[in-house]
Amino acid sequence: MGESGTKNNDFCFIILEQAGHSKAIIGSFSAHATTIGAENMEISGDYPGYWQRNMESTSADIAIFCAGSIGSQSPAGTGEQFDKAKYIGESLADSVNSHLGTVDLNDKPVISFISTNIELPDYHIRLTPKINLSTFWSKRLMHQPENVFIQAIRIDDMVWISIPGDFSGEYALQIKNSLLAEGFKSNVTSFNGSYAGYIVPGRYFYMGGYEPGLMGWFGPDMVNI
Repeated sequence: MGESGTKNNDFCFIILEQAGHSKAIIGSFSAHATTIGAENMEISGDYPGYWQRNMESTSADIAIFCAGSIGSQSPAGTGEQFDKAKYIGESLADSVNSHLGTVDLNDKPVISFISTNIELPDYHIRLTPKINLSTFWSKRLMHQPENVFIQAIRIDDMVWISIPGDFSGEYALQIKNSLLAEGFKSNVTSFNGSYAGYIVPGRYFYMGGYEPGLMGWFGPDMVNI
């Protein structure tokens, strides 16, 4: 993680436009909305809020932001607090606006959808790097996630995948490269419905720290890609 890992830093977006009427843009970026910091107790949309407002004031009637594959990925930009959030959000909006003219809209897109329920492995909650809390006690201290789904929608050559947890940017990059080899663009978003903690590469599981240690609930082998 951090400087040792690869980064999924593409901004992905979908345009939906009624002929002669409203335009909506759905955007997704793979960095936690944590630029302002825990010491600020004001309610804020962080950098996604600045992105949304900028898009709706320049090129869209409705702009919706989705968290991408944010596991192990933090925002980087200049400034502090709200200045940093503004810089990132408006920079992303400027980038999207610069690409809008290159997008060809299709009034008869090919659309398909899949939704599959997944069975989670036993809890693998760690007390120390070498000691795990037993599954018996884990299930009594923490509610086992239910109705855990992975879903995907295909729109022409775009595949948009949604994951029930904080999904690793490195895993998402592998998925994107695999689908690109088959002729598809793709994006992976986090926080779909239920929540299964952080889903990061197993090689990071014993590093400790917040993401793999405290929030890696289901062990190093939860995902094999």
